[in-house]
Amino acid sequence: MSVNKAKNSLKRSSNFELLRILAMLMIVASHATQHSGSGAWTLITKPFSLNVFATYLFGTYGQTGVILFIIISSWFLCTSNSIHINKAVRLYFQTMISSVLIFLFVKFGDFEPVGIKEFIKALLTPVYSGYWFIRTYLLFYILVPFLQKAVQAADEITHRKLLLVLTIILPVLHFFLPISTEFGSAGDFVYIFIAVSYLKKHEGNFLEKHCRLIFISLLTLMQFSLLGANLFCYHFGFSTEFLKKVLLHIYACHHIFVMLLSMSLFYIFKNYVKIGNSKTVNAIAKTTFGVYIFHENPLYSSYGENGLSDKALLFERWLHVGEHFETDAFYPLYFLSCVLFVFVSCSLLEFLRQRMCGFVGYVFKKLSIKKMVLP
Repeated sequence: MSVNKAKNSLKRSSNFELLRILAMLMIVASHATQHSGSGAWTLITKPFSLNVFATYLFGTYGQTGVILFIIISSWFLCTSNSIHINKAVRLYFQTMISSVLIFLFVKFGDFEPVGIKEFIKALLTPVYSGYWFIRTYLLFYILVPFLQKAVQAADEITHRKLLLVLTIILPVLHFFLPISTEFGSAGDFVYIFIAVSYLKKHEGNFLEKHCRLIFISLLTLMQFSLLGANLFCYHFGFSTEFLKKVLLHIYACHHIFVMLLSMSLFYIFKNYVKIGNSKTVNAIAKTTFGVYIFHENPLYSSYGENGLSDKALLFERWLHVGEHFETDAFYPLYFLSCVLFVFVSCSLLEFLRQRMCGFVGYVFKKLSIKKMVLP
């Protein structure tokens, strides 16, 4: 097979779209863990049990999902020469309009005592509040043209040195010094872009060759670390707040092991998941940003701010995930069912939104054509 045919075959495959879907399921599951019970990750700090183990196993890979989204975007953007700025504009207005619609739904459904303050916040979304990922992604997307020129113009030695320096001061420092760096999430996204662009230039690298072994090893290490931290802190009487900090550092921080876990999973889907072109998978993958926007709205995860409920609307008051955690022997199945239900529901809402926007655009286009034709 020629190089051009191989590239076309890779483009036609839906393996990366399937990975986007899996990444968003990870994010939804993480939010289900974060916002259930009394919120703020309280479920992960409970004494060890089967339900705690299930929560660690299924609900602690949200940041892995986030990194996977940036890896996939960077994989294609790093060898391109431009960006489509209209995509960023559409994502901004999609977030704002969806936030306003959710506000109206919550207001007229009388689910929360929302008022003018929450409405103004919805209008200013994602700039003002909520959706940190959307804000950071938009900032990252604006920087992409400069990053493209930098990595494409850099020689081998310069690129390698830059990657080495950034690896030390970002993901490595994240792990060994559990503090926030000065670069923030945008800096982490830039690092991922530079790392992906370097790895793409070196096909067959060590990480790619051994991706399955690396992924299984890191996944096992993370699970044993979470369980070990839980047992250790309860045995020696450490506070649940300290336990939460340790657990969040293990899986919710962009440190080197989470980066490697994400990149190895990306390579597994790139090289070993062969599903060809699937219109269904592609269509669902196109709704993933909408899934994030619809299920992670601040009004669905309030903790008593400004007179709102002290329990999260979606995962606790509607789906009662925390209650099932405490009493249900089949909680692992219930948890996964809730994650799948939220994903499917939000995906359908986003699909309808896309169709509605397409129809409105079609109508305006027809009206503009008629105006041009009429004398």
